Amino acid sequence: MSATGVPQEHKMPFYGKYAVAAVCLVGGLGIFFEGYDQGVMSGVNISPSYVELMDLGADSTGAATKTEKEGGIVAVYYLGTIIGALAGGALSDRIGRNYAVVCAGFFGLLGQSLQSAAQNAAWMICARIIAGVGTGGIAAVIPVWGSELVGHDARGMVMAFQMVVNFSGISASYWLEYLLSFRDGGRTEVRWRRVSCVLYKWSEG
Repeated sequence: MSATGVPQEHKMPFYGKYAVAAVCLVGGLGIFFEGYDQGVMSGVNISPSYVELMDLGADSTGAATKTEKEGGIVAVYYLGTIIGALAGGALSDRIGRNYAVVCAGFFGLLGQSLQSAAQNAAWMICARIIAGVGTGGIAAVIPVWGSELVGHDARGMVMAFQMVVNFSGISASYWLEYLLSFRDGGRTEVRWRRVSCVLYKWSEG
């Protein structure tokens, strides 16, 4: 027990500007991955090997012709994010923000690894729902967690920083997809499987 009456294990390891920097770094990492996951399917959907494997049809240019099926695979992810956001908010009030983020991260890692290994459309749909649950939980909990850890005079900066890294994640997914489109003429599965599993590999590392 400290002199202020706060148990030692509950004390913040950082204060002032160092606390703000730590919150921005840790929270920003999760929000960056959330942004990456938002943008990743734009390049996946135009990968010829993905279109063929998911049976989305293909015209002479390799573009999908079964647009309803293509759009459905993309859209189910956001069904998962709604579930994750609602569950994440409720869960964080029960077990705390940290443990809620860990739970959301587990679903995110599982969903991303399943997406990178998908062999058909049904597999991909299930994987995207699971990944969406994780992303929704992260998006719901991390901003609240960050605002609770910093002083009132720094909350605006922390929230603005999280928006910046969110859009940075979206941009990173676009550029990675663009660079991989040059590998083997863009027809290799690496073009979309590697993009889909970057979150999983990076987080594990």
